[in-house]
Amino acid sequence: MRLFAALLGLGLASGVASAADAGGKFMITGEGAATCSVFNEVFNKGDSAGISKFAAWAHGYAAALNETLNGTYNVLGAKTLDEFIVDVALACQTDNTQPLHDAVRATLTAYYPDRIQVAP
Repeated sequence: MRLFAALLGLGLASGVASAADAGGKFMITGEGAATCSVFNEVFNKGDSAGISKFAAWAHGYAAALNETLNGTYNVLGAKTLDEFIVDVALACQTDNTQPLHDAVRATLTAYYPDRIQVAP
């Protein structure tokens, strides 16, 4: 049983390390697969319920990075969750046809140098 658990752990760890297929492709599900035009329509209307769905997806993406990026406690740094969503909306304005995932990734990439690296 221990050997199985150890092998399972190694398999899961290697899955995180190679988080895409051999061609570098991976599937995005949920709100992250929507285009920025859909997100911006909801955001610009001030649709709280709609914004919350997109925000929950984006916050989950950021939380996953906190867990998987070495030297990262909080990739948002000093930004609040609300500031993060506003910055994603601004990133979406540069290309309304891009998937929301790309705007979230670009925003978090910009935040990376200012991330919090260790727990307070």
